[in-house]
Amino acid sequence: MRIRPGRAVLTLLLVAAAAMRAAAQPHPATAAPASTVAPTGATAVDAASLGAGGRAAKNDAAKNYTANVTDFGARCNGRHDDKQAFEAALAAVHAHGGGTLLIPAGNCRIVQTEASSSTELRGPVTIKGVSAAATISLDRDVPDSFRELFKVTGRGVKVSAIHLVRASAGLSVLLDIYGSHGFRMDNVVLDGRQNTIGGDGHGIELSGDVGTVISDVKITNSTIKNSAYGLFQASSTLATVHNVAVDHSIFVGNHDDDLEFNAPASTMTTIRVTNSTFRNNTYTDPSAGAGFGVGLAHVRDALLRNNSFNGYRYDPVHIEDRSGHVTVDGNTFKNSFTAPLDYASHVFIVDDSHAITIMSNTFDTRGATNDIASVYTSAGGGTAPPRDITITGNTFILRPHAVELANYGSPHVVLKNNTVRHVP
Repeated sequence: MRIRPGRAVLTLLLVAAAAMRAAAQPHPATAAPASTVAPTGATAVDAASLGAGGRAAKNDAAKNYTANVTDFGARCNGRHDDKQAFEAALAAVHAHGGGTLLIPAGNCRIVQTEASSSTELRGPVTIKGVSAAATISLDRDVPDSFRELFKVTGRGVKVSAIHLVRASAGLSVLLDIYGSHGFRMDNVVLDGRQNTIGGDGHGIELSGDVGTVISDVKITNSTIKNSAYGLFQASSTLATVHNVAVDHSIFVGNHDDDLEFNAPASTMTTIRVTNSTFRNNTYTDPSAGAGFGVGLAHVRDALLRNNSFNGYRYDPVHIEDRSGHVTVDGNTFKNSFTAPLDYASHVFIVDDSHAITIMSNTFDTRGATNDIASVYTSAGGGTAPPRDITITGNTFILRPHAVELANYGSPHVVLKNNTVRHVP
């Protein structure tokens, strides 16, 4: 049997992105602040004008401060470069201690450059579309150069009711979450347009250096589509990530992985992926190095519950690199791992992963014509096989040449109380 190697690193593409990012822009802590331009008709509020109880009043003012990016000169017609207007508007929000920046119907085009390759969203700030037609698009000054739309820093950044879209080919990230607490994304569409312009456009990156902490991230009611990686963390990232939740969201037509929680060199804990739909991944490379719905590498404490996976050439759930205390509960798998490889499976577990519970799922193998195991365990390319795996209460719909479990050397694997239906 050919042993599939564990994937301790992401592709060289992501390493290249990190190098290009470091060369292209300053660290957020040392970046020059955006210039503040007062909006038409706006009145500045400073701490001295607040009088007694200034701090509480200033906090209330921050909560109530609302501006429209068009007040700062944005045209949002899809042609004009609205970068300066955006950064002026964000500076005004920051000067008020936080607030809401409204995005009108239309296409607000931001052209990122070699000198300024991303726009910082420093919390607290809310970016909110005023209608379903509100769009912010990422463009670039140099073809095929690496650019980011927004770098998320600080506490309390929220993005809601808007489309974020890549406008031109080239390696890019729409949202780079860097050392942020309390990030919220609700009712947002991220479109990498991988299907129409090619290039490697990623949705969300979790990034940071030693000492950087990313915590309390919630993505709800959103769609990430046509991206290379929907969400990822590069293998070289050294940030600590804690408490990331994805709920009631849709992942469709992405090329590499939909959600890649990847922390071989760092700490990543408490990942929750619930009530979401994963479908029609487009990765077909024979290396089988990507194309996952959810990937977990060196993650502790993860829950995948009540999700559906449909249309994957490779494994929809991939668990590796010492991941532990993972529960896969109540999900539905079908039309997945259709490639004729000897480790074909719906849940793939390798490389010393441990304390895995697989319960109450439905594994439907009728969409595959190859030999397939619903659950596969082996050492892979790691030094030790997975261990302490419980597979219980699942429904296995097995066509010929399909089995519940392929176990290659994993100790303490319990297979009990499952329902098996054999079909032609």
